[in-house]
Parts: sequence; C-alpha cells; structure tokens
Amino acid sequence: MEYSSFAFQHPASIMLMKTACLLQVLSVVVIYSGYAYIARVRLTGSKAPCAGVVQVKIMRKWERVCDSHWDLQDAAVVCQELGCGVPYSVPPASAFGAAIIDAVVITDVQCRGDEDSLRQCPYSTRIQSFCYDGRFAAVNCTGPDEVRLVNGTSICSGRVEVKHNGVWGTVCDDSWDLKDASVVCRQLSCISVQEHEYNPTFGKSSLPVLMSNVQCTGDEAAPWECPQQGWEHNTCPTGRDAGVTCTGKICNGNAINISLFKKWKELKVEDTYLMQDAK
Repeated sequence: MEYSSFAFQHPASIMLMKTACLLQVLSVVVIYSGYAYIARVRLTGSKAPCAGVVQVKIMRKWERVCDSHWDLQDAAVVCQELGCGVPYSVPPASAFGAAIIDAVVITDVQCRGDEDSLRQCPYSTRIQSFCYDGRFAAVNCTGPDEVRLVNGTSICSGRVEVKHNGVWGTVCDDSWDLKDASVVCRQLSCISVQEHEYNPTFGKSSLPVLMSNVQCTGDEAAPWECPQQGWEHNTCPTGRDAGVTCTGKICNGNAINISLFKKWKELKVEDTYLMQDAK
C-alpha cells in the first residue's frame, strides 16, 4: 500500500503550514483589498528632478500609479509634496520610457489640488494585472522656487530675483530691510549683509514684480517663507527693485570671496587662513 507523504506529517507542522498560509492571505487583504498607506512619493525615469513617472512607496515597495482619472489637480499635490512648484503638464508615462505593462496598486486618484500629500487624496487600492496598456501617472513640474543676485560685482551682490512656478521676477524694495537681505545672503551661502539698499549699478529689470512688502524676521530659510503681500499681488512702483550686497561666499569649503575696501578677492583657505578666521 502506498501512502502520501502528507499522511505522515506531524499535526503541529500541519498547523504551522495553515497558519503561514492564513497570514499570507491576510497580508494581501491588508495591502491590496483595504487601505494601502502611501509612505513616500517620488518621480522616476527623467534626469530632471521634478519630472517623471509617479511612484508611491507602500510596505517598503515602490509601486506605480494608474493614470485613470489622473489630472492636473492630482499632479499639483505631487509637485507640492516634492517641493517642485506646480505642474505644467501631465504627459503619458511613455514620455519617460515607462511603456511597459505592470501591475499597479494605486488607481483612481481624486485630489482636490490643495492637499499637502498624495496620501490625503481619495484613491482606490487594488491589484490590476494591467493599467490600460502601461498608462501610468506622470507629471512635469515647474521646479522649486529659487533666488539669485544679478548685475552685481560678485556672486554675492546684485538685484534680487526669485523664481516662482517656473517664472523669474523681481522683489520690490518697499519695506526691504536688513532682516530681509540677511535671509537672501544666508540662502545663497553668503556670509552676512554688507548693504541692503538698492545700488543703481544693478540696473533696472524688465521682469515682473513677484514679491512686495516682504517682512522677514531674519530666521527664515528662504525669502518666500517670509510674510509678504502675495505672489504677483503688489503696487510696487516701477524700478524699485530690492538689492543686496553680502560680505562673501564660502565655495565648497575651499575658498572664500571677501570684500576688502569694496573690492572682491578670493582667498584660499589652505594657504594662510583658517575657515574660522576668515569668518
């Protein structure tokens, strides 16, 4: 008489096998049939940091998002969450080389557009063996806000310009003071403020005025964190652009640009100066 190998397994081992199978089933139910918690969001498939195919991290695994109902409101939340400004298009994933067919977990995203994170938006969590022939969610964002100094005598002086939602513009000098200027200097890794009043040599800009009535405390990491009148909402007179001259800049920890008698000179730290002495 022949017996199957299963007939001689110990009852305890059979119970362990059944328990393991049950846990596997429960894990699938929790992840895919219930609410899948989105831990992180990223964009992939592009050299630009603020463009690409949307991926979400769920249970230590990165998953794609199906583009069913995907629109600019959904994309706006992703751009905001990643510090990438606002979306200017929602291209097909194939634009980033993602035209493969793959299983997805997140689909039917329905954001209002003002959420802080994609996890706050309503969405469905279910396994799909395909996503409309590889139609995954993707986005092109304008990029993060930036600040720069132009037309100055060094990299640490000039007319203050900021980029917001992909557009460069100027800052009005109404209420512009030492605290506002210090925030700009610090963000650009310049040491401190030497002058915060506008210098005519910086020239006049033809760019739109994006910020006015800036009221920094001096502790902010960037000028757009300061209270202001509102982006592009201003009554700034023409030609009143904010400017700043900072005392120097630390360049990769190797050299410092300092102002001596209003002339800029680069000093190499390894020659005769220590970093703390230069500061």
